[in-house]
Amino acid sequence: MTVLVPAIGYRVAADRVRGSLESLKNWLQANNHMVMAIVLLVMGSAVLGKGIGGL
Repeated sequence: MTVLVPAIGYRVAADRVRGSLESLKNWLQANNHMVMAIVLLVMGSAVLGKGIGGL
């Protein structure tokens, strides 16, 4: 769902969303290390929770 919204928005109104998507892209590139750390933390917590729950 989160991938469809920008893709459809760009397809329907490319000129209106281009600036927002460009600024989001720049922010994600500048903060890639923090985004990856959060994603890995969430995934690790899920794996740990399933592991503890399986005991």
